[in-house]
Amino acid sequence: MTAEPVRSVTRPARPPADGLVAVTGATGKQGGATARRLLAAGRPVRALVRDTSAPAAVALAHAGAELALADLDEPAGLVPALEGATALFAVPPVTYGPAGADPELESTRGLALADAAAAAGVSQVVFTGVASTTGGAFAAPEKRRVEQYLRERVPLVTVLRPVRFMTNYLGVVPGIGLDGLAGGVHRHIFPPDEDHHP
Repeated sequence: MTAEPVRSVTRPARPPADGLVAVTGATGKQGGATARRLLAAGRPVRALVRDTSAPAAVALAHAGAELALADLDEPAGLVPALEGATALFAVPPVTYGPAGADPELESTRGLALADAAAAAGVSQVVFTGVASTTGGAFAAPEKRRVEQYLRERVPLVTVLRPVRFMTNYLGVVPGIGLDGLAGGVHRHIFPPDEDHHP
């Protein structure tokens, strides 16, 4: 099955190759790797962080990133944090708490980030979500809602939907055996006989 690419309604000019890139999740694995790679390539990076004194934030600053204090739960601070950025790498934060997953909170945060990006004049967003299936538990409707909302507000949107990361094999949650290798068996959260949404 070949997935059809999803394109924005308009065809904007490409953002400048030397423009400032804002990165959410910059103190985490995905956002951090992206920020470090951009810095290594000589791109200016603004890491949106909740705590500028966190070790990962300090390391990014030492590597050359500009730090901007921003919290997706405080939308008023997002526009100033994105001002001057031509592009945004957006990693939605995990919304698992004591009561489990909170899809509504994830969606609220994503929509607020999309609104802020549009208001700040960001012309390109790379949004990283997750592959999904037609089954309810892994359909990820909150991520699809954010993807569509971004497409309606930002000229150029690229959506990444990884199925897995190599860290899945490190046994992040020992004993569950949900995803990765457990007892010599390769397990995956998606049924092998089910079509995945593009």
